[in-house]
Amino acid sequence: MKQKKKKIRRIGKSVIQYSCKHQLKGGAPARHGYRNTKDAVSSALIEYAKMKAVTKAAIKYNVNRQYLYRWLKRNDEAARSLSDISHRPHHHPNEHTEAGLKLISDMRRRNPNAELVVFWVKLRKRAYTRTITGLYRVLRRQGYMAVKSPNPKYIAKPYEKMEYPGQKLHVDVKFVTVTQP
Repeated sequence: MKQKKKKIRRIGKSVIQYSCKHQLKGGAPARHGYRNTKDAVSSALIEYAKMKAVTKAAIKYNVNRQYLYRWLKRNDEAARSLSDISHRPHHHPNEHTEAGLKLISDMRRRNPNAELVVFWVKLRKRAYTRTITGLYRVLRRQGYMAVKSPNPKYIAKPYEKMEYPGQKLHVDVKFVTVTQP
């Protein structure tokens, strides 16, 4: 079996060997153990900024100093702290209320097989004010979608066989009147 050669890269006077297909912007190899190369890049940035200075690290890795300060502020020596944080809001003014969600779940319990439009019309009669799209998203998220019954299996009708020759013969007859000029 043929072995892969390790790639060698010279940075200044130091030599770095790496066999990983991911490589950082500044030339350092991506480390295993991080979830993705972005975490490894930010880890390398932080280590270099702590060893040298933030400005030198920004110049070497070709990033903004503000970017480095943001990562330094976020870092607490755990690899998980370097991963991206969620930007999802905790609350939205147009989200479904608890009363609306309870109405949907109660109505779905009573009408488990109603289709989406029929179900939405029934909810509208009970003071539901949202759109059908909003209802669809809630039903899908909570697993309340109606289960569609499969179509009945097609059963072929038996072919009527002939009992004697010419029984199935079909002849069209057309009468044409001939007029003399």
